[in-house]
Amino acid sequence: MFIEYAPAAMAMFDREMRYVSVSKQWMKEYDLSGNVIGKKHYELFPNILERWKEVHRRGMTGAVRSSSQGNDRCS
Repeated sequence: MFIEYAPAAMAMFDREMRYVSVSKQWMKEYDLSGNVIGKKHYELFPNILERWKEVHRRGMTGAVRSSSQGNDRCS
């Protein structure tokens, strides 16, 4: 419930990028509807660039990455 009702856009994924929990704000900001739990992130967002998928893969192994808002570069 913490994530679902958080005032920020938040999502939790399992190690295969399937949704475990999402906030109502996430659903609103990304114009999603219905039940996304169990669906893979890339099914809902098929146009994600490969470089971002690599960032996600690294994050799943514990690596920390960040990106400045409005900046498409990973650092």
